[in-house]
Amino acid sequence: MPPIEPRLLEAGRLELPVGCTPVRGRVYRTRATVESDGRVSGAVTESGPGCVQEALVQWVESFRYGALDARADVAIDWIGVEAGRGG
Repeated sequence: MPPIEPRLLEAGRLELPVGCTPVRGRVYRTRATVESDGRVSGAVTESGPGCVQEALVQWVESFRYGALDARADVAIDWIGVEAGRGG
């Protein structure tokens, strides 16, 4: 039987500091481990240093997953997208 995939139950709000602007179209990757009790540990950025990366690490650390049979490594990709209102 294949291992159970992590199922996200809860996530905090992503808060970018004032003046912190993601590069349009850039993919920001954060890796972490989901512990068997659903907590996230060891979140690290693979996108170099910066305010966006720091905010994403904090956000990923807020995630809570359903319980697992064993630890699981995850990668979260985030892309900043801007859209005009009303169009």
